[in-house]
Amino acid sequence: MKTKQQMYNRFLHHNMAIVGGFLAGYAVLIHSNFLGNAQTSNLIFFVFSILKRDPLQAVLRFLGVLLYASGGIAFVFVKNKTKYDVRAVSMIITSLMILILGLMPADIDFVIGLFPIFFAMAFQWNSFPGEYGYVSSTIFSTNNTRQVSLALGEILFPNDGKKGIEAKERNRQYWHKAVFFMGSLLGFHIGVVVSYLLVQQFGIKAVWFDWIFIATGIILLINEKKIC
Repeated sequence: MKTKQQMYNRFLHHNMAIVGGFLAGYAVLIHSNFLGNAQTSNLIFFVFSILKRDPLQAVLRFLGVLLYASGGIAFVFVKNKTKYDVRAVSMIITSLMILILGLMPADIDFVIGLFPIFFAMAFQWNSFPGEYGYVSSTIFSTNNTRQVSLALGEILFPNDGKKGIEAKERNRQYWHKAVFFMGSLLGFHIGVVVSYLLVQQFGIKAVWFDWIFIATGIILLINEKKIC
């Protein structure tokens, strides 16, 4: 039973990586090549806007930081103060955000256009932290790439001197880790590819197609609940 539940959790995690990859690609394509799923670039440009004495951009960037932080705070509130499954809440929040994104004017300031993504992706990041004890992001790729490279490095260049059955078990564990993180990378970039193809055809409203992957996630979550 536990193995079957983990299987659903794994599929759900990688499905949400598709959702995250879709929104990452969408943000880059629609909003001036800017990734809305993380805050590193936004914080850098916040500092730049201060140095360039651009108060409007500084305020917008700072609001973006606050929204991203609010997504994390909201996650903790739902987790600690309610009985709701944070994964279900995350999919609801992302669904509403997708609706808002598709209704925004095409000429809106691109930082404002990223506001819904800032909040929703911060909530999703915490709601789908990984599986099997692995910490794996569904909204960007840096750590997933790092974990794949580390796992493969441990297989290629072990330093513990284990042999025979112990060595095989060790390699099996690292292959399991590598494959899991590869699944997150694959899901994320499937989302990127789909967003690219759809944005070419539907422009800003292409984001609504991400509801398909949200629906898949809901189905997986319901099936997981049935076996718990």
